[in-house]
Amino acid sequence: MADLVPRAKSVFLFAPPLLIAGVLGGWPLAVLVTVIAQLAAGEIERMLGAGILYTTRLALLLISLAPVTDLRLLWLAYPMVALEFVPGLLSRDENKCWERGFQRVLVAFFSCAYLGLIAFWIVTRDHGGTPALFLWTVGVIWANDVAAYLIGSRWGRGGLVPSLSPNKSWQGAAAGLAGGLIVGAIGGAFLGSPVSYVLAGIAVAAAGQLGDLFESMIKRAAGVKDSGDLFPGHGGALDRIDSLLFAFPVVFALLQFGFLP
Repeated sequence: MADLVPRAKSVFLFAPPLLIAGVLGGWPLAVLVTVIAQLAAGEIERMLGAGILYTTRLALLLISLAPVTDLRLLWLAYPMVALEFVPGLLSRDENKCWERGFQRVLVAFFSCAYLGLIAFWIVTRDHGGTPALFLWTVGVIWANDVAAYLIGSRWGRGGLVPSLSPNKSWQGAAAGLAGGLIVGAIGGAFLGSPVSYVLAGIAVAAAGQLGDLFESMIKRAAGVKDSGDLFPGHGGALDRIDSLLFAFPVVFALLQFGFLP
C-alpha cells in the first residue's frame, strides 16, 4: 500500500471537477470531457511514438462536443482522422513514408475509437440519464477500484492477467465486483429497482476492470508504467479514466434496453 498517498491525492484533485460537472451536465461536463480527452490523447501519442496528431485532436474535439451540439459532427470526426497519413507523404524516403503515414493513421483511428468512448459520459448524463445515475456510475467504479486495491494488495494471490498487469489478482477482482454490488444495492435503494441496480453494479464494475486491463495492455505495449505524469506518483489522465471509459457505455446500454429505470 506504499502508493496509497499518491492515489488519495489524485482522487482529491480529480474528483471535485468530475462530480460537479456530472451534476451540472451539459456544457460544463462537455468542457471537462474535452479537456480530459485532449490530455489523454497526448499521452497515447507519446506512449505509441506517433508525434502530435493534430487532426485527431480536432476529431476528438468534435466527438466530445457532439452530444451537446449536433450528433452529426460524428460523421465529420472519423473521416477527418484519415488525413493523418499526409505528413508521411512529405517524407522523401519511400519506406519511411509508408511506415510513418500508416503508423499515424493507425494511432489516430485507435485514439478516436478508444477515447471517443468518453462521449458516453455526456450521452448517459443528458440523454436518458440523471445526475444521480452519473454519480452512481462513478461511485461503482471508485468502489471497485478501492476494494480491488485494498484487498488485492493485502491478500492477493495469483495474477489475474500476469502478462498485462502482474499486480492484479483474482482476489482483488472479486473484491472489486463486491464493491460494485454494494454500491449497486445502495443506488437501488434510492433510485428504485434494487435487483436491477445490484446486477448493474456488478456489470459496471466488471466493465471497469476490463477498461483497466485494456489500458494496461497499451502501457505494456509501450513499455511504460504510467500513461503520463499529470498526477505525480500516480500516472496521467488516462490512468484516471480507463475504467470509466468502459463503464459509461455499459450504463447507457442498460438504459436503452430498459434494464435501469
